[in-house]
Amino acid sequence: MPSHYDVLILGAGMAGLSCARRLQDAGKKVLVLEKARGLGGRMACRRTEKGTWDHGAQYFTASDRDFAAQVAAWQQAGSVAEWQGKIQAWDGQRFSTPSAIQRWVGVPGMNAPLHALAGGIEILFDVKITGLEAIDGGWQVLAGEQSWQASQVVLSTPAEQVGPLLPAGHALATLAASCQMEPCWALLIHSARPIALPFDCLFINQGPLSWLARNSSKPGRGSEENWVAHASPEWSRQHLELTPDKACAMLSRAFGDLFHDMPVDGLPVFKLLQMSAHRWRFASGALPVADLPYALSNDGLALAGDWLAGGKVEGAYRSGVALAAALLV
Repeated sequence: MPSHYDVLILGAGMAGLSCARRLQDAGKKVLVLEKARGLGGRMACRRTEKGTWDHGAQYFTASDRDFAAQVAAWQQAGSVAEWQGKIQAWDGQRFSTPSAIQRWVGVPGMNAPLHALAGGIEILFDVKITGLEAIDGGWQVLAGEQSWQASQVVLSTPAEQVGPLLPAGHALATLAASCQMEPCWALLIHSARPIALPFDCLFINQGPLSWLARNSSKPGRGSEENWVAHASPEWSRQHLELTPDKACAMLSRAFGDLFHDMPVDGLPVFKLLQMSAHRWRFASGALPVADLPYALSNDGLALAGDWLAGGKVEGAYRSGVALAAALLV
């Protein structure tokens, strides 16, 4: 017999885990199913013998009062810290300084606050969901020969992954289909020696790259000279189906070319020992801000995610928490 839960949550990112945390703390029997091998979604980290890279979300902000309180609790527990690296923007001709805001990162990696949320919650990893079936009094989630049942199911996946899982013509599938998600290729770099640049992170407003960050400038990351570069949405869209090796080669050239026009004291000297590329097929995207940062249908299916709450990590948290409150009514 399939195991029965009050709520099944698909996805162990910020939206899914913030929802699961509130539901379980309120006494609900919750199970989280995650297709990857670990927590994080787009807050995941890459680890090798050369150190770590935050290759998805780079930082988060906290403007919402409730989320700011949660960030303060994580900070007190040592799960997050303020990132005080030198931040610049580059338009192809000159540097500028972005607005001064608090930027937070997980410690020792971006997924650290997710580990804090996940404590005591039942989570199954490497689960490839193949479909949902309506049953008497709820839903059955299928993954090959495995299945689980619950009165309610929360899909906290990127919008474009929602439709294939829902019954044909479902209203939530229509909503998800209206949100276009943008891809992002990430380049992970390890250098043999420090790269002398006048910034720790850089917003790039022209060319193939849109972001560059010295990962070791973040608290708790160690001393390895590791960098993360993100390709622009336009470049990523145009080169979506490249192999990782080809994307790595092209982005590595873009990384080297970036510095030629910069007003720095000599070109940076570096020897790249390790490079790899990762494709985020559904990296960003959000619907226009609505009154509710989630979607809930009367048949027990619900959606949560940053794309329902303006995007970003804070939006994902707000979506998950608000949906949990609605499910507990």
